[in-house]
Amino acid sequence: MDTIGNLLQKKAPQEPPQVAALKAYVLHTYDEPVKVSVNPNYYRITVSSAALAGRLRLETMQIQEACKLDKKLVIQIGSVSS
Repeated sequence: MDTIGNLLQKKAPQEPPQVAALKAYVLHTYDEPVKVSVNPNYYRITVSSAALAGRLRLETMQIQEACKLDKKLVIQIGSVSS
């Protein structure tokens, strides 16, 4: 019989569809990888350049509609490497 610890180790966490949509949108549109984190109140996109962050800020409304976001979108400049 499996213990709770064993069951939890086997279960892989799934990212919300909005996170995958945000990553795909930026990668498809700008060919740049991004890091996306989720907070109870917002989605945070971390990008590597100020130019890309500025461009994404101008497109915030389109991104929210295309990715069907249900929270506020925050764009941050920082390290994208995992």
